[in-house]
Amino acid sequence: MGSDCISYVIRISVRIWNFTTGFEGRPRRSSIISMRDQFGISHSGVIKGYAGMTDRTNSIPKCSIVVDDNNLCGESPLWDAAEGILYWTDNAASKFYRYDWASKEREVLLDGFEVNGCALDRSGALIFVNNAGIWISDKKKEDPPVLIVDTAETDKLQLNDCIADPQGRLLAGTCHYEATGSYPLGKLISMGQDGKVTILDEGFHLANGLGFSPDGTTLYFSDSIQRTVYRYHYDSLTGRAHDRQVFVQLDKRSGIPDGLTVDAEGFVWLAEWYGGCISRYDPEGKRERQIATGKADVFPKLRRT
Repeated sequence: MGSDCISYVIRISVRIWNFTTGFEGRPRRSSIISMRDQFGISHSGVIKGYAGMTDRTNSIPKCSIVVDDNNLCGESPLWDAAEGILYWTDNAASKFYRYDWASKEREVLLDGFEVNGCALDRSGALIFVNNAGIWISDKKKEDPPVLIVDTAETDKLQLNDCIADPQGRLLAGTCHYEATGSYPLGKLISMGQDGKVTILDEGFHLANGLGFSPDGTTLYFSDSIQRTVYRYHYDSLTGRAHDRQVFVQLDKRSGIPDGLTVDAEGFVWLAEWYGGCISRYDPEGKRERQIATGKADVFPKLRRT
């Protein structure tokens, strides 16, 4: 991407969309964050952001399709700023994709392996979460992903989305939601540098998108069934999240909160599943803009235990 635009890549249904504001602005360098587990592996996540957003809020973003693969459930877009590579998953089809922004070429890196969320590794590997736990995969080799951990205390790590914190811990949410019948509520977990898993909070129906404020002191976390995005005070030194508050509560006329990301100005971009839109919220939780991405589908009735 050139320096004459500001870009965000957000997942909506079967397509990968690119949003550009169309004004000139110098990109702010992406922040790579790492952690080291018991294997001596340095994991990384990316916080992608660009300067100059809040003083140009009247700019109307332009929306374009980057890739249209007819994914069954496109999820977890991850931007590697150093390599200029976009990754994402079709978790329903168990395929994981790589898109080279310069050459416009895309390839399937994994076929037959479920990926619900991913983070970058400084060594060149990728960290995955899925319904069986947390995995590491060297994308330069043809070896299958290796399982790191699959339980937290006595709980199965059935994970939906993930992010790395400023100190390199991996955060993710467990998800056991069922449309019929009872199900255990999910938990927000963190895997430390030694591979130990800590439970940060619990009581969630469908754990989804995660994001950090630019200074790393606020954690955002969405529960799709509750139609809620929460925020926590976050201590990156200890890895503790506390003082959970409702950041955004969507009503029944809106879509369902899904994936999210935080830009360089601390504004939260939220994808609304079945809402046909992306919304941008200021740090106080006030919607600053909403961008239509297509027709809003009629969503099914959602149930809570």
